Amino acid sequence: MPVTPAYRWPLLERITGTPTWVKHKNATPTGAFKVRGRLVYAARLLDAEHPVRGMVTATRGNHGQSLAYAGRAHGIRVTITTPAVDTFVDGIATRVPDGDAVDVMVRGAARFVQVSDQATEQAMRYLWQTMHHMPEPSGAIALAGLLADTARPDGAVAAVIMTGGNCDREFVQRVVAGP
Repeated sequence: MPVTPAYRWPLLERITGTPTWVKHKNATPTGAFKVRGRLVYAARLLDAEHPVRGMVTATRGNHGQSLAYAGRAHGIRVTITTPAVDTFVDGIATRVPDGDAVDVMVRGAARFVQVSDQATEQAMRYLWQTMHHMPEPSGAIALAGLLADTARPDGAVAAVIMTGGNCDREFVQRVVAGP
């Protein structure tokens, strides 16, 4: 799979106030970075001592699309169920954080910012207005975080990753219309 592109968008940089690179993980066959990992995972399952005949997952988003893509590419049957969720940014929310994962993030991060659903929705609108790309909420949350980062040093260069387009028409219309 080819490397996904990264671009600077001048209109977006007017909003961020800093040089901003956007890594377009939405330029994969499923619109998300997950497809690359799922292709590797499926290949490893076939190479295992006891190859699998199928995979089952519960998801509403790009994970399922990516797993289905990898299954088709490797001839593995995939079953996907779609549970109901009650979060604007599905795929991001966690009810019980994994302590080890939190420790790793804390050790590697200069700082954390918290963003609201409203800030994420505004970031989606900015990406639509400046690049004509409509990511799903989890694909815009990095930009929301950049905009919320008041501790960012002057002159800093930023990079955000944009993934997914897992939005239905009604949702996109509501987001574009704004509050």
